[in-house]
Amino acid sequence: LSLHDALPIYKATILKGGIRKSNQTGKYVFGYCLFDKVQFNGQDCFIWGRTTGIFTIKTINGKMIKDGISFKKLKPVEKSTSYLIA
Repeated sequence: LSLHDALPIYKATILKGGIRKSNQTGKYVFGYCLFDKVQFNGQDCFIWGRTTGIFTIKTINGKMIKDGISFKKLKPVEKSTSYLIA
């Protein structure tokens, strides 16, 4: 095998017109975005981190409630209108 026959380590997705695809999640993931106020087990908390369908939720003081919670277990309370500064 030559160097050119080896499998590529990373292959970027190129869209039409030569534009590289952004490797980021969208602003909204399953209808939730960062700093939305949600309810989990009857407790109000905020979304502080996210991946595809998994969220990190904390209280307003920054106390960790749950890391890696599914969107199915969250109930929306209020949409965020700006950044949350604690």
